[in-house]
Amino acid sequence: MSFWDAVTLIVGVAATLFGLWVIVTVLVVFVLDTYDDWKAARVKRIEAELDARAERMRATILSLADDLASERDDASRELTRAMFLATGRTPEPKA
Repeated sequence: MSFWDAVTLIVGVAATLFGLWVIVTVLVVFVLDTYDDWKAARVKRIEAELDARAERMRATILSLADDLASERDDASRELTRAMFLATGRTPEPKA
């Protein structure tokens, strides 16, 4: 093997290795970008689900508060009626 054949072989191997390195780098960047996009979409989907659950919980809390207020009003009316039936008087209005 002559000197120039050895140089050509070394340059060819170096070029091949460089080409493989470029291909692997491009593939790694592509995979990482795809993973980042998937991860961002997953986070967005989870946040949307949490927002929907929070809205449902808020609606439930407001509904329970309305029910509680209604029951409080009913109980107040019943107590006033019971007091009137027991004493013949209504409670003094609060100032």
